[in-house]
Amino acid sequence: MKRHTARCLSSLFLLVSILSSCGDTTPTEQSITDSVTTAETTPQTESILQANLPDTDWGGRTFMVLGRDCEAYNQFDNFEIYAEKEIGEVVNDAIYRRNTIIEDAYNVKIKQTLYDMPHTELQKSASSGDHLYDLAFVELCYIGPCIQNGYFYDLNQVDYIDFSKPWWNPDVNETITMGDKLYATTSDFSLRDKNRAYIILYNPGLAERNDIPDIIETVRSGKWTSDLMLSYVKMFSGDLDGDGKTGGEFDSFGLAMDSYESFAAFSFGMGIQTTSKDNNGNLIITLNSERASNIVDRVMDLTCETSYALFCDDFYGKTVEDHWGTSGRAFYSERTLFMTGFPHSLQSASEKAEFDYGVIPFPKYDESQDKYYTFADKFCMLMGVPVTSAEPEFSGFMLEALSAASTTTSLPAYYDISCKTKYAYNESTGEMLDLIFDGIQYDLSMIYSLGKVTEILRVDLPKKKENTFVSLCEKYQKSADTALDKLITAIGELEH
Repeated sequence: MKRHTARCLSSLFLLVSILSSCGDTTPTEQSITDSVTTAETTPQTESILQANLPDTDWGGRTFMVLGRDCEAYNQFDNFEIYAEKEIGEVVNDAIYRRNTIIEDAYNVKIKQTLYDMPHTELQKSASSGDHLYDLAFVELCYIGPCIQNGYFYDLNQVDYIDFSKPWWNPDVNETITMGDKLYATTSDFSLRDKNRAYIILYNPGLAERNDIPDIIETVRSGKWTSDLMLSYVKMFSGDLDGDGKTGGEFDSFGLAMDSYESFAAFSFGMGIQTTSKDNNGNLIITLNSERASNIVDRVMDLTCETSYALFCDDFYGKTVEDHWGTSGRAFYSERTLFMTGFPHSLQSASEKAEFDYGVIPFPKYDESQDKYYTFADKFCMLMGVPVTSAEPEFSGFMLEALSAASTTTSLPAYYDISCKTKYAYNESTGEMLDLIFDGIQYDLSMIYSLGKVTEILRVDLPKKKENTFVSLCEKYQKSADTALDKLITAIGELEH
């Protein structure tokens, strides 16, 4: 967390200098610019091009990146790849400046091709053998088959990529590596993994009026645990609609959740693991363990008692047409203390909340847990180099250059300014996001659909609200082991 915080804070000063020549800035952006009196008025090219890459002229060739464009919900879009021009919006302009500096330094052009279902476009390209893309972003729920079918190069074998550098995430790489092969990853270049990392929003005023101690200080002290959160959540069960019952759409709750996925988010936040490696380094299914069972017990208590906890999915097709908005309506009308969400929802929260809200990580299982963990949901994205890339070393060169340059440009633009300042009401939100992003967790069984073990946490338990965890694990264990064996064999037989 300290490494990540220091890197982002130091990058803010460089970012301000990059953005200071933008045409129109919002009052928030301008106030930041004014406060940094030492900022230069021109980009510090040497600081941005910090990757240890040779001075190479690529002859004007185009680096083409495949990503997603979701017409219905723009929170699923790739927005970190390319910007056509400066438009006075801080993230867009940081991306434009970053790309321009890289293009000028190495004589390249950076372009993107966005589709609603990029994994199908990757499949078409692989089937035809067409050299269309040098890098591809694919969502977690679709990338597993792409890897197993051999659509990506092993990144450990791609020239110029240096995973020892701080713009890569070693925890993510360790989780996703199978054997000695790594086919997809994330870096400071990718913002979609941060955009879809689970967070908790809370109402500090409501907490104070109910004599709840400062939650931010509790998080700082490392004492933000599931037991403590449960004690607070239970305080807010109430019959507000006057029907004599609690748990209705317009009653009060301690916790409102966007979907059943939140059950998995709390589980992973408490350190649950569906897979792990044995003493010999072999990958095994480990969901059915005593510790996992204890974690599920805690999550059931916290999320599945309908008198004080609300899942949006429980109202699907029943009382509201827009069931996804159920948790938001409860939170913005101050009928709930906590609400699960994502960083991209902070903009909407700032528009809708008429009170100062805060952001905190998911609670630990207990105080002995080493850090706060964050669940990356199935629509988070990873990136890899397609086997149809005409020259994989060019892909590696550009991926390293973009990842390094993003550390001081697009990442702090999104992270330090958009999340911390533009959409957040207080400085502590930035501190909390440091903790949240530092603990992003990926679930290998979800990436590769290993016998539906992740469905236990994402659907089965929260939907039925009955603790059948052990029996479900036993039910899925054999198929999960079979799927894992096939996966290990498939990965081992890949040529690239």
